[in-house]
Formats: sequence, C-alpha cells, structure tokens
Amino acid sequence: MSIVKEHLKIQAPVASVWEVLLDPSFIPQWAKSFGEGIWVDAEWKKGGLVSWKNKAGEIIAKGIVLALERNTLIKVGYFDEAHAHPTSALGDYREEYQLESGQHKTLLTITAGPLPQDTIQQMTGIWKDALNSIKALAENR
Repeated sequence: MSIVKEHLKIQAPVASVWEVLLDPSFIPQWAKSFGEGIWVDAEWKKGGLVSWKNKAGEIIAKGIVLALERNTLIKVGYFDEAHAHPTSALGDYREEYQLESGQHKTLLTITAGPLPQDTIQQMTGIWKDALNSIKALAENR
C-alpha cells in the first residue's frame, strides 16, 4: 500500500482555492478528473458526512470530515463500503487537503491513501489533473 502526495502552487489567494475545493458549483469541474459527472453531497464541518456521487446520483464513496480548518486543512476519512452506515468504522483510506498562504499565492498539497501499489501511478495522474483543474478555476475567478 502506498500514498499519493502531490502539491501545486496556485497564483490565487487561499480563500479562492478554499472556495473551489468546497463550493458545490466548482467541485464537479475538478472532480471530473475522477469521472465525468461526479459531484459531492457534503456537510463541510467536523463530523459531517461526505458522499461522492456519480452522474446518476449513486453514492460511489462516503466518508466523514475528520478535520476542517478554514483556508488551511480538510481531512476526510472514508468507509470501506460506499453504503456504510455513518456510525460504521472508517476504513484506512484518507484524503487530506492542506493549504499554505503567501502573498496572493497558495500552495495546495493533497495526500490520498493508502492505495494498492498497482494503482499509484494511475491515481497520481488523476490527482495531478484534478490539481491543475483546481488551479485553473482558482486563478480565473
């Protein structure tokens, strides 16, 4: 099992990047890197439920917000099963989005995993594509 860790400098204030990450109108635009029509139904607060859905509205991944620090950190732990009850134990997979601010620039770092070794190359490419989409959206706001 391995971890994907990617980062990207974005020429936009941290508040703009934060909005692109969490605003339902922006999420499908960068989440399409993972599949066309993907969107999220989420309660963005610690302990809130996060349900990623396909274009048919079917839940494809579900998790719980483990940490949320405005303009700084989002950490979500995921259930092993997409239809797990919200009180079920979380699986090992986590996604973490870290934002560092500096003079109208933002460093966005994502960490995702653990993932099977044979998927790391593919998932790294997908995450790079998603980060580039986030960058373009934030810089062109």
